[in-house]
Amino acid sequence: MMRVDFPVMRSIKKISQSEIKMRIFLLFAGLATLPAFALNLTVLLDVEQKHSQRALVEMRKELAKVFKPTHLTVDVRLRQDAPANETYNDVVLVKLKGTCQMSNLAPLMDERGPFAFTHTVDGKILPFSEVACDHIARSVQQAMGGHSFDRERLLGRALARVLAHEIVHMVGQCADHSHAGVFRHALSGRQLVADKLELQPEDIARLP
Repeated sequence: MMRVDFPVMRSIKKISQSEIKMRIFLLFAGLATLPAFALNLTVLLDVEQKHSQRALVEMRKELAKVFKPTHLTVDVRLRQDAPANETYNDVVLVKLKGTCQMSNLAPLMDERGPFAFTHTVDGKILPFSEVACDHIARSVQQAMGGHSFDRERLLGRALARVLAHEIVHMVGQCADHSHAGVFRHALSGRQLVADKLELQPEDIARLP
């Protein structure tokens, strides 16, 4: 069977000036300032539709594992649970688009395309990413085949690795990729759910 590698990020997406103003307003109004990254990063998840709590728990665990060799601590929170008056020194906003759970997956007309992308303007990478949950869930399902695994746990692992990829883009302010590991240009469903997928030494060097 031929394995198809779907790119985690085919390209960093450029956005219009009006969208930029809206997103910057959201940061200053409810999140804080644009990040000048230190060692502690808050990731605010804007969940679009239904999601699995089991997957989110596993996502947090896997993110901690991926960034353990670095000096970066990642704190993942749901944006709707964040106090309105709370501020953060270093924060990124990540929208989880689609349904982030393995049950009742909606059919996809086209499974090609990136798992996620990060916004840029004038060559600068902004602290805003979007993650395609449906696409990732379908890739996890395909990687599992007919086997009976803990599907929600594997989805959380896959989401964490896609999110870790985008965090390296945003924190490291880099558009290029590595040849292996979490930060390679393309990842398959099997790689997203594998027992181990790590940052490479050159990826760690990109981070503060």
